[in-house]
Amino acid sequence: MQWQKYGALANSVIIMKLLTILPLVFLLFVTACGNNDPELITKRQLRTLMIDSLSHSAESWWYVGSDNGAHFISIERAGNSRLYTIPSEGVTLKVDRFEFRGIKGKRVNLKLNKIKVVK
Repeated sequence: MQWQKYGALANSVIIMKLLTILPLVFLLFVTACGNNDPELITKRQLRTLMIDSLSHSAESWWYVGSDNGAHFISIERAGNSRLYTIPSEGVTLKVDRFEFRGIKGKRVNLKLNKIKVVK
């Protein structure tokens, strides 16, 4: 009979540990996934992001495709990824273009000197 008492105690300890760890795992999952919905930006906002990028050496830009008259660009910094879409009118990218297939699809590293924004 005494072993049943310890069995119930062990189960409650395991449950308490799980209840402590699960919120942390959930937070980590949400943070790691990021937001994959593209944020529509203007040419002016693109220029601002390009200037801001000059001060972040650990930042990388990725062309992830074009669709319906817009370019999709992912900017990654310190494990965080942001997806942007910008109307292709007035923005020239010096890369081979391809259809946008989502953030996990084909990607091409995009150097800032490969982006030309016309006023």
